[in-house]
Amino acid sequence: MKRGTTGLLPLGMAAQQSRRSTIGNVTESIVEVHNDICERAGICSLRRVPTPMRVTGHARGGVTAVFVKASTVDYLGWTLTAPSRPILVEAKHVEMTPGGVRIPFSRIEPQQRTDLSAVQRLGGVAVLLVVCRAKLYPVPWAVVQAMIDEKRPSMLCDDYLAKDGFYLRDLV
Repeated sequence: MKRGTTGLLPLGMAAQQSRRSTIGNVTESIVEVHNDICERAGICSLRRVPTPMRVTGHARGGVTAVFVKASTVDYLGWTLTAPSRPILVEAKHVEMTPGGVRIPFSRIEPQQRTDLSAVQRLGGVAVLLVVCRAKLYPVPWAVVQAMIDEKRPSMLCDDYLAKDGFYLRDLV
């Protein structure tokens, strides 16, 4: 048994949490590289938004913590072209399976949906950034919202994976 954020976790659950953390770190690194490219090209600038946490203890050389507030989107930023517009990005990592790539809309929290919709409505850039096999696929929030409005439970790879993908620079 290993100590986790909610008490004792079976080893399998602890391994899953560790794997999710590793995937999150890899996804964040990929986004950071893409952001650096966009910034150097004068397209946009994004900053990671940390989710507020409170440390609850220390165990086995690590720290246990709990979220103190619901998370918002993963990245906030602005376009670097005039007139500058705000950008909100929610990043989600998905894996390729034999049936293709599927991202359940249930993975997008209600407060994240609200924030993305508000920025889009006010003329900003709102994006669901799908990360699959180290590639980035930014999907305009309007496309995702239309699927949610149609009561679709998820988005399939054919819905957003173009042959070469499309890029954040195409949205700003």
